[in-house]
Amino acid sequence: MNEKDIEKIADKILEKIKSDKDMRKDKQLTPFQKTEKLLSELELLKGAIDSKNMLIEDLKKEGISIQKRETGVNVQSSKVYLSELEKVENRIEKLQEEIARIENVISMVERALDTIRNDKYYNIIEMKYFEDLTFEDIAEKLNISVRTAKRHKNFMIRQLQLIIFSDDVLKSILN
Repeated sequence: MNEKDIEKIADKILEKIKSDKDMRKDKQLTPFQKTEKLLSELELLKGAIDSKNMLIEDLKKEGISIQKRETGVNVQSSKVYLSELEKVENRIEKLQEEIARIENVISMVERALDTIRNDKYYNIIEMKYFEDLTFEDIAEKLNISVRTAKRHKNFMIRQLQLIIFSDDVLKSILN
C-alpha cells in the first residue's frame, strides 16, 4: 500500500466517523431542539390527522364492500388467517391509535403555547414557526433588532421546553 491509498482510507474512515456522529446528534435532540421541531411541524401534524381520517373513511368503505362479498374465513389448525375484513378493521384501529397519539402531542403543545400567549413578544413564535419568516423579517415587522428577536424567541422556547419536556429538562439538569 502506498501513502495515497492510506490517505484515502483514512479520509473514508474520518467521513464515516463524522457521519456516525451526525446521526447520533440527530437522534439525541435536546429538549430545546425538540420544542423547536414540534413548533415547526405542528401544522404538519394537524394535516397528518386529516390524512389518517380520510384513510379510515376509505378503509371503512372498503370494509363494507368486503363484508358484502365475503363468504367464509380460511383457518388451518396451525395458523389462524385473518379475513380481509379483520385486516381492514385492524388497520383502522392502528390508525385511530396513531391519531390519538398525535392529538395528544398537539394538545400538549397548544396548552404550552397558551401559557406564553400573553408575552409581549409571543408573535415572534407565530411568525418564526407558523409563518416561516426569517429573523430579519420578524425584526423589521416588530421594529426591533435581529438579536433581540432571537433572544426573545429563545427565552420563550426555554419556557415551552420546561412545560413540554419537563422530565428531559430535569434529567439534563441533574446529570
